[in-house]
Amino acid sequence: MCVFQQDKVLVSFIPKWNKAVILVSSMHDSGVMDEVTKKPEIILDYNMTKGGMDTCDKMCALYSVSRVTRQWPLAVFYILMNIAVIDSWVIYTINTPSDELQCRILFLKNLSLSLMKEHLVSRSQIPSLPRDVSTFLEKYRPLPVEDDGDGIAGRPPKKWGISFICGRQKNSSASMKCDQCNQFICKQHSKKQIICANCGDVNIITSSECE
Repeated sequence: MCVFQQDKVLVSFIPKWNKAVILVSSMHDSGVMDEVTKKPEIILDYNMTKGGMDTCDKMCALYSVSRVTRQWPLAVFYILMNIAVIDSWVIYTINTPSDELQCRILFLKNLSLSLMKEHLVSRSQIPSLPRDVSTFLEKYRPLPVEDDGDGIAGRPPKKWGISFICGRQKNSSASMKCDQCNQFICKQHSKKQIICANCGDVNIITSSECE
């Protein structure tokens, strides 16, 4: 019995009593039967190339990412992952013939770490992690960006701030910065060159004089 849908065909074949073989193919588009063996064409093509499938199944069973699950979509996903890993290893081996042949277990380890690297980098920046986890993720933590004096590392510079001479009690906001110490300074405590009173050659104005 054959079922067709667009460019796919589903075949259910019973070679002997109490045994059914079901195959899905995207290469065949007809249910042609062989006159000699009385078998569908899709069955004959599978028998000619099943050696590769058996080898793939054996490699998947040797190093598998599958876990015990009752959800069939997850089981299919595990099978696709196993096959994709084997395909990537074959492609890598063919594209790098000059490199030393890498064993598959080492390739799997490097591949898994490279797939997890983005997540490990983002997780390593969480400050509330347990000590053992934070120690393990230390090698994935990005190096701190040096502050150029125009703001906190990794953040855009502030456009407004509190004048550091007036202090937070006065809450005097300022948009100018001292050309020497690069701190926010109000107009009252700045010179024409936008230099604060501490950096300039003038007397320091106390907070009581700001009133």
